[in-house]
Amino acid sequence: MFQCACGYYGNAVHSKSCIKYHNEVLRIKVNAESYLKDIYLDTLSISECCKIIQQKENTVLTTSKIRKIIDPMLQELGIKQSLSSKELNAKRQEKLQKTMLERYGVTNNGQLPGQGWSNLNNIEYTKLDLDNALADFKKNVNYLTRKYVERLKKQQLLPTECYYTGLTFKDVLQKHVNPNDPYKRSVDHRIPVIEMFLKGCTPEEVCKEENIVFCLRAVNTYKANTPEEYFVEKIVPYLQEKL
Repeated sequence: MFQCACGYYGNAVHSKSCIKYHNEVLRIKVNAESYLKDIYLDTLSISECCKIIQQKENTVLTTSKIRKIIDPMLQELGIKQSLSSKELNAKRQEKLQKTMLERYGVTNNGQLPGQGWSNLNNIEYTKLDLDNALADFKKNVNYLTRKYVERLKKQQLLPTECYYTGLTFKDVLQKHVNPNDPYKRSVDHRIPVIEMFLKGCTPEEVCKEENIVFCLRAVNTYKANTPEEYFVEKIVPYLQEKL
């Protein structure tokens, strides 16, 4: 539901004619200009910049709206072209290492030697509209799934055993778990996302509680888009022996 600086709740079309809304946008732009570069260099994340500005300015403007405000400002500051900066990339990799150590107790750095970045090839090809639609669908599914998992985590209701094999997650056995560990807890949709997408289901239907289970990361990988009944009957018995 759209919320305006004037106190209005309702349709976002209201913002087009509301003076207080436009004044709020101007206020954010003016205030953020003085510290935007500093918080970007500190966080190295445009998304984090948006969140910090939202909190610092105590504004009702959404994160997406703030991003629309600061994007051109970052462009003028040269931030948008910073992917070619080895210095900034090096800082990003340092921050990534720190985050990985804090969250998982390991480093999982994907940087290239010398802080470099690989160049994409420029050979043209035809993109499928289906891929774009599926990408948007998965984005919504991932968001709803993450919210569901966060709720279970807050309620301390996360399962301790794999839904398919009954094996205990390593997350339960030790504090820090490598994100690539095959015994780590992961989320699986019993009916594959691609199947429900092609059948015309909504992200909400994909993320119904009865369609979300937790299993070993390795099991999740092996299951992929295999129908659950076949996977449980034909594959799981062998996985239980191997794992």
